[in-house]
Amino acid sequence: MNDKKEITFVSKIRSLIWLLVKYLIAFSIIGYLIFNNYHSFLNALEEIDLSWLIFAMIGYFLMMVSQALRWYMLLKVQGIMVSFFETFSLTMQGVFFSLVIPGGAIGGDLVRTTFLVSRTPSGNKLAATSTVFMDRFMGMFAQFLFALIFAVPFIASFERMDNTLKYTIILILIISALGLVAGFCLVIHRRIEKLPGISFLIKFADKLTKGFVTRTFEILDVYHSQKMVMIYCVLISMVMTQLLMSFLLFLIAKGIHCANIIINPLILSIALGNTAGLLPITPGGLGTRDAVVKATLTAGGYSSGDAVAMPLLLSIIMLVVSISGGLFFLFHKRSKREYKIIKE
Repeated sequence: MNDKKEITFVSKIRSLIWLLVKYLIAFSIIGYLIFNNYHSFLNALEEIDLSWLIFAMIGYFLMMVSQALRWYMLLKVQGIMVSFFETFSLTMQGVFFSLVIPGGAIGGDLVRTTFLVSRTPSGNKLAATSTVFMDRFMGMFAQFLFALIFAVPFIASFERMDNTLKYTIILILIISALGLVAGFCLVIHRRIEKLPGISFLIKFADKLTKGFVTRTFEILDVYHSQKMVMIYCVLISMVMTQLLMSFLLFLIAKGIHCANIIINPLILSIALGNTAGLLPITPGGLGTRDAVVKATLTAGGYSSGDAVAMPLLLSIIMLVVSISGGLFFLFHKRSKREYKIIKE
């Protein structure tokens, strides 16, 4: 028993150390971006108009609302009865905990999953867990699709980047393509099951997992019967996350009085930067997203100072809104018994 506790303690320490290392990497990247463009960065911030940043913060808050709406729709598909406010509260809590506990976005998803599982009858726990997985899947699928749609027409602009970032962006596009293929395979999994040898592998996996694979596929079939809901989820992610974040960059550009605001690089930088942020290198993509956005904006015609200031100010806004999720945790902790989650 003591050995298990010791192993758990060591595992937690390792996770904490890795989280601190990722923050060190993130702030090292940010420090490099600032000090490598120090004077131009300060010039970009000299006459900053905070009102535009406030509008951007409101916009990011609305983006959180849209993500909660996406998850709320998926909960309804599984017949899980939860109020929209509580869905939004849990979404904000997940974003908050993705910053402060090891595991990043997965850690935030674990908070949402733990709540649903604790409030769900034993026969519906997998269905409840599936909503968190599908919510993450829909968001990532839309992000990969968005990145490929807006990156391919601007491949020529990559030539103006240094080799390190150029190869990083190529890696991002490869990840996006593979992600779309994996997502497509998940959608047509019933057809894939009919391929030679696949059925045997599924049965073998079922023996090892006590039928978990088959139960998972049956739950996925519930989503397949609601194709319009899936389409709406993807559209919400593309419009209210990817395009909205591009608009937030535009607001920030107005706030720092960019001399020449060019729209295409704003959209492309978010498409590539958000996908780079999925790499488990830094917490919430902090630093990695900023570096890719900065490089893309520079290649798109923005000055070095503006190209550094814009993603960093966006990251600050994202951090402020995400940290506010801790307030939802405090409120939710007092009121969590007042809701009935699963429909009888």
